[in-house]
Amino acid sequence: MLIQSFIGLALTLGGVFVMFLFMMSLDTRTNIFFLIGSVLAMGGGVFLLIRAGKDDTIILKRTSKEGSEEAFHPEPVDISKTDNEGMEKQLSQNNKLLDEWKKTKETQQRLKLLEMQASASDE
Repeated sequence: MLIQSFIGLALTLGGVFVMFLFMMSLDTRTNIFFLIGSVLAMGGGVFLLIRAGKDDTIILKRTSKEGSEEAFHPEPVDISKTDNEGMEKQLSQNNKLLDEWKKTKETQQRLKLLEMQASASDE
């Protein structure tokens, strides 16, 4: 599908370019092959673009018939019904860690104080 889209786009733009060349050469020489080539290229490009677009809709129709409709029309999520138990558990764990950290910091400060006293008494 993607390759068909790129080829279709390239053919369509190429057809427009060849049509431009045909229009520019009308004054000097009339080459009908530019006109025929541009019409064929644009027609083929548009055909491939339409074909690639139809593939998407056909695939979606087939999958919606085979699968459940819920896959394509999900229900909106109701935020008011969220489960807060996990959040409360996380908060309690965070509070415990914070308490442990405070104790560790207090112990560290006491050790520094004792270290300073020991160094002061040695002198």
